[in-house]
Amino acid sequence: MQKQRRQIVDVPLGDIEKNPFRHFKTYGLQTCKIDELKESMKETGVWENIVGRRRKDGKVEIAYGHHRVAAAKALGLKTIPIIIKDLSDDRMRKMMIRENREQWGCIPAAIDDAVEAARDFLESNREEAKKRLKQVRPDVKRVRVGAPAIAKYTGFPETTVDLSLQRLGMIKRGEVDRDALYKMPHQEAAKRFAQKILERSRLEKIPPDQQRKLADRIVEVGRFGEQSIEQVFLEFVPLKMPDNREYPGYYELKLRKATTQGNKLISTLIDFGELQRQKTVIGVGVTTEDISKPAKNGYMLMLGRLAKAIEVAGKRLDEEPAKPLFEEMTTPDTSAD
Repeated sequence: MQKQRRQIVDVPLGDIEKNPFRHFKTYGLQTCKIDELKESMKETGVWENIVGRRRKDGKVEIAYGHHRVAAAKALGLKTIPIIIKDLSDDRMRKMMIRENREQWGCIPAAIDDAVEAARDFLESNREEAKKRLKQVRPDVKRVRVGAPAIAKYTGFPETTVDLSLQRLGMIKRGEVDRDALYKMPHQEAAKRFAQKILERSRLEKIPPDQQRKLADRIVEVGRFGEQSIEQVFLEFVPLKMPDNREYPGYYELKLRKATTQGNKLISTLIDFGELQRQKTVIGVGVTTEDISKPAKNGYMLMLGRLAKAIEVAGKRLDEEPAKPLFEEMTTPDTSAD
């Protein structure tokens, strides 16, 4: 294989151009990364590890290192060393994808940037797509630029590419705000966030600015499990019941609300179960509170009606008779909240 010509040149920052295959709308410059690189440059100087190619107009297109160039500009530097090589479009694209994968590979925005660049290339070059597909499925006849071909080109796992394509589709269709989604630190968090946005949007569309506030709050909390994200949504976007009972999800939301309210009621009932053992001003003993007979009668009547209602609802949900209510009074399981 012929060795590529290379030279290290101090290039004026004004003469540096971005990789033409980098999608900055998808994966913009990250302020935190620029700040980290600024501190690194102050301590160790500028490393000679950015690669680029010289254009006919004298400008230099870099394959990667956009954050480093931005950090150099922020520090007031005039030039930055760049390794100049003869690079084809394919090499420029692949070097950018490799950098994304190795340096920022878990960040959804970086993954989507690489996947989008690979997809655009393979869709315009069906022979290359067919070659990649044959590496996975030797008997392939119909060329389709999907996750298998893109995964072979980028080096990402097929499942990672599939999730990326789903995100890009949701963003393109306007279902999820790009900036909000890319605040999530990893793919699982982005998946849960997007699912929750789509679920709530069945009732009422959440505006982009509200989605960004939700994302900021989730990042601030620093917990990205399904229940944690749900709690943030409940804080910012309370569940709203649709008026139409035929609306998809009507009874799902109604049941979730009933579960939450029921668990609160059970906690109250448990407190009454402990009535005779409450602490008094002189220690543990019988409570001194005098509860009126009408209040007690109303309470017992409510319990009977509640038991009957739960029995009927249980039969409808499970098509099996519900177990007798309040056989054992235990702390309720709130996992369904």
